[in-house]
Amino acid sequence: MRLPSLPTLVISLAPLNLFLNEVESVDFPLISKEAFESLAREVVVLGGLLISASGEYYQGYAESNKLKIHHGTKSLLSQLQQASDKAVDEIGNVDFVKTGAPFTVDPAMQDLWCNYRQRAKQITQYITLPCQTEKGILEEPTHISDTYVYNHFLELLSLGEAGIEIQDAINRLFDELMKLLHNCSRRMRGMKDLKRRQLPPLLTRIRESPEIRRKWLQMSLSRRWRKHRLGDQRHQAYKQ
Repeated sequence: MRLPSLPTLVISLAPLNLFLNEVESVDFPLISKEAFESLAREVVVLGGLLISASGEYYQGYAESNKLKIHHGTKSLLSQLQQASDKAVDEIGNVDFVKTGAPFTVDPAMQDLWCNYRQRAKQITQYITLPCQTEKGILEEPTHISDTYVYNHFLELLSLGEAGIEIQDAINRLFDELMKLLHNCSRRMRGMKDLKRRQLPPLLTRIRESPEIRRKWLQMSLSRRWRKHRLGDQRHQAYKQ
């Protein structure tokens, strides 16, 4: 993936570099890391269209870059919308799983273990499990956007240097960013609810069942015996 080049700014790139280092250190697929890096760099490029390379707010500077600002926000909007749509799909998957048969029945004691395995299989089959690190990384572009775009945009507004078209473009961008964060938070809450309400209570019932514990012990002893028996057979075959 070809990453956008950064403008020459007096403004510190330390927040961007800190974010890029954080993305590089997390256990994400390469394509996800590149997407985060591209998004952050495009935000910084957009900021360079609002404020001059010297860090000064020159009259007419942002308006002269109006077309570039439009294209920049359009690209960012597309990326944010795709990510938001993916989060909504995951929310739908959580709701779908919760209404499935394994989650709507109250299993009898002898069916607890089977039902638990069915629920776990449904979750792993239909849901991409999020982690807290992912949520933290998703929140970082907001800080990057504040630092390099929105703070300058507010300053331009106070100076009367942001026309209606620029205002619409930046406001749509931040509305979509907030929408993404909202949908990601809904996804995290849905998964936490699924984890808290569905699996732990069932697992507690399984652990408290003497009959199931006895079956587990029998299965464990049986596996050990088969393993031992297989070892003896291999030993005899080796001696022959």
